Amino acid sequence: MNIYFWFSLAWGVLAVLLFLWDCLEEDSSDRSSNYYSPEEQALAEYLEKKQAINEIYLKAHAELLKSYKR
Repeated sequence: MNIYFWFSLAWGVLAVLLFLWDCLEEDSSDRSSNYYSPEEQALAEYLEKKQAINEIYLKAHAELLKSYKR
């Protein structure tokens, strides 16, 4: 066996280890990012309600414009 075989084998093992380490690190960061404070949850709920109200308003406004054009 020549030296190039051992170098390519070492690089392959290193690449697999780095890939596994990266996957494990992403999993741990995903778990910590799933926690939101009560303030952030309240803000998200508020923004969702505001967006729903804005969509209803825009639909009603468009219908009013259509009725005025007739």
